[in-house]
Amino acid sequence: MSVRKLLPEALARGLWRNAGAELVALTEAEFAKALEVIGATNNFGLDPETQASEKEREAFWRNLHLEELAMARGSAVRR
Repeated sequence: MSVRKLLPEALARGLWRNAGAELVALTEAEFAKALEVIGATNNFGLDPETQASEKEREAFWRNLHLEELAMARGSAVRR
C-alpha cells in the first residue's frame, strides 16, 4: 500500500517520544510509517467518502494507544 506523507515530521517525532518507541528499538521512520498506514487504512476514523483534515488526522493519531502500538510494531519489525 502506498501512503502519501501526511504525518508532519514534528508531530511524528512527538508521538514517537510519547509512545516510548525508542525503548522497543523502533525508529522514528518505522513508527511514522505505521501511523500513516493505520490512519490511511482506517480513513482516520471517518466515513470512507470523507477526506480528513490536518486536525482530524492529528486527533486520530493522538487518540491511538501509542505505547501498545510501539510495542506491537517493535516486536513485529524485529522478528
